[in-house]
Amino acid sequence: VYEVVFAKVMPADASPSVANAAAGLVGLLSLFVAAPGFVVLDVTRVEPFEWPTEGVWAWLALNAGLALVFNVCLLLCVACLSPLTTSVGCMVTIPLSVLVDFLWHSLEPGWGDAVGAVLVAGGFALLVFEPPSKWSCFCRVWRCWRCCRRSVAVT
Repeated sequence: VYEVVFAKVMPADASPSVANAAAGLVGLLSLFVAAPGFVVLDVTRVEPFEWPTEGVWAWLALNAGLALVFNVCLLLCVACLSPLTTSVGCMVTIPLSVLVDFLWHSLEPGWGDAVGAVLVAGGFALLVFEPPSKWSCFCRVWRCWRCCRRSVAVT
């Protein structure tokens, strides 16, 4: 829903700065929506609030940074491609997480993991490898990327 609404509201020729502004607005909205929930959970003692320990702050900062990068990239992908391509691209992270679990934690993937990975990868391949007449989408991504590089180099 989030991606489709963004794609409908965003102008067709929007710059990456518009996507960044939208990501900032999403973060601001999340702050105002989530903060009252913390207070309610603390007052009702359902989930008492405690400040994180010193060692946890670095992990929270890393998590916040990765979430920021993900949300900005998500909106840029929706702006340059489509909500469908972006959603299916996000699903590719599922087989990648199975691979990381195997390599990092030595967790053996089951047959369901393998079938799911093949289905997700196959769906993504069918979506990405469209006939050449549909490759204008790639050109839009290339223009967005070049525009982002220029705006970063200028600042």
